Amino acid sequence: MSIALLTFPLRPVNGGNLDYAPPKIGDWAAEPKYNGWRSVVHLPTGTMWNRKGQPLSIAGCFQMAIEALREVSPCDWVDVEALERRHDVGKGSLIVLDYILPQTSYLDRRVLIEQSLPILAPCTEPDNNTVYGTASVDWSDAQGIWDDLRAYGATHKPLYEGIVAKRTDSLYPLQTDNPKTEYPLWLKHRYLK
Repeated sequence: MSIALLTFPLRPVNGGNLDYAPPKIGDWAAEPKYNGWRSVVHLPTGTMWNRKGQPLSIAGCFQMAIEALREVSPCDWVDVEALERRHDVGKGSLIVLDYILPQTSYLDRRVLIEQSLPILAPCTEPDNNTVYGTASVDWSDAQGIWDDLRAYGATHKPLYEGIVAKRTDSLYPLQTDNPKTEYPLWLKHRYLK
């Protein structure tokens, strides 16, 4: 069965190095930014698309993780980081960044992730062929996570690239016009380029 892509994965705005970023206005959360392949997964079919809306050429490497996710996900569409080939950490694993539930706030989607998946703690290496939810912390803890991930990356494989800031009231808008469209309620702060 063939299915069309529901949405391009949301692209955070480039917020630059966190050490020089202006303060955030409103309530924000911080998540680790992973060094993998950004993808949208349609769980019923196991179809995966990259951030440009093209079929993911290495989708077959994630079938075990997709099966595990299919059993626990509250929705059919999932925004993930697929770990394969950029490093030897967590091969075949999926990190769930978000459940694609357009009318649901970030905080409510986080509750669903935390109820359905094991959460990958920052500075932790995932097992192979597994599915995890990304960690999320209050913005007041963002600098500490940033510093920990940067120190971890200096002595370990480049699994992490920085952090992503997300407004806690942000919805997951469906966007099908342009894969380069950035979402202003999410900001990426990278130390690894």
